[in-house]
Amino acid sequence: GCEVDLRSTASHCGACAAPCGAALTCSASVCEASPIVSIEGGEQIVCALRANGRVVCWGGAMFPFATPFGRPTEIVGISDATQLSGFGGPDRDVGSVNVMCVRRSTGAVACWGTSSGNTLAGAPSTVTPVAIPSISDATAVEVGVQLVCALRVTGRVVCWGGPFGATPMAVSGITDATQIDVESQRGCARLGSGGVTCWTSPTDAATVAGVTTAASVRLLSGYRYIRLADTSTTISPAPPGYFPLRGDEFGFLNVSGFGDRCYRDGGTIRCQGRGLHGQIGNGVFADTDTTFSAASGISDAVDLAFGDLHRCALRASGAVLCWGSGGAGQLADGTLTNSAVPVVATGL
Repeated sequence: GCEVDLRSTASHCGACAAPCGAALTCSASVCEASPIVSIEGGEQIVCALRANGRVVCWGGAMFPFATPFGRPTEIVGISDATQLSGFGGPDRDVGSVNVMCVRRSTGAVACWGTSSGNTLAGAPSTVTPVAIPSISDATAVEVGVQLVCALRVTGRVVCWGGPFGATPMAVSGITDATQIDVESQRGCARLGSGGVTCWTSPTDAATVAGVTTAASVRLLSGYRYIRLADTSTTISPAPPGYFPLRGDEFGFLNVSGFGDRCYRDGGTIRCQGRGLHGQIGNGVFADTDTTFSAASGISDAVDLAFGDLHRCALRASGAVLCWGSGGAGQLADGTLTNSAVPVVATGL
C-alpha cells in the first residue's frame, strides 16, 4: 500500500498514485481547491496564499501571467509558503512596486516581481521566485517600496534593498524584535519590552520615545505617519505622527491627514480618499476625501489587499471580491474595466 492517509494526502487522494492538481488539496478522499487564507496587493497586482502553501497572482500588465484579463496564475516553485507579503499603496516619494515575498516553511524567503532598488536581492524583474540569500530562519517578511525586511527567530532583523544593498544586512542594535512592518524605505519593530525601534539604514535604528506598551506596529505609506496598534495605555504626549490604528488599516496619508486608506471594521471594509476609478467600492466613481464609506455588500471580510487604484477583500467563505481599477486585470473578473462595486474574482 501507499502507507499514507488516503483521505488527506494530495499525492494519493482516495487511492494510491491518484494525485490532486497543483492548486488542489485532498479532503475526505476528494480533490478540491485549496482555500485561500490571505491576500496581498501590489501596485497593479493581487496575490493570494492558499492553505496548501501555494500562491496565485493576477493583474499587472508588465507580468507575463497566463491571462488574458487577469486570470489568476500560480507562481511556479512555491508550494510551502506560510506567509505572503506585498506593498500596494502609492508612495508619494518613490512610487509603487509590484514585489511579493513569501516566508517558506523552512524559514527561507523568496521574492518575485518588478525589481526596485535591489528588493529582489540584485536579481532583475521576474515572475520566477528568487531565493533571498543567507536567510533560513525567518519568522516573518515585510515588503516596502525599496526595502524588504525579515524577522529572524533570534529576534534580529535583516533587510535588503535601498541603503542595505542587494545582500541582506542586519539592523544594528535590534536583538529582541517580536514583530516588524515596512513602508517606503523605513522599517519599525515591536520589541519584546513593548517598545518600538525604527530605521532607514543598517546603522540608524532609533527607539521611539514614550512608547513602552505597543502590542504591534503598523506603518502607513506617504509622509512617514506611523500607527501603533493595541497600546494598553495612552501615550501622552503622543509622539509626532503616531495615531491609534483602525483595525487592519492600509494606505497612505498626506500632510493634512488625508489620503487613500481602507480598514477592516469587523467584516466591513471602509475606504476613504481617491475614488475616480471606483476604489471606494460604494457604487460611485468619486472621491471621498473626508469620510470613510463602506464597500458595498461585504459584511464578512477576513482580510484586505490594498493596491494603487484597486482593493480586494477575502470573505469568510474563501471568495475574493475586488473593486476599483481593472485596466491591468486587477479585478480578475474577465474584463479590463473599472468597477465601483466589489466583483467576484474568478478562477480561484
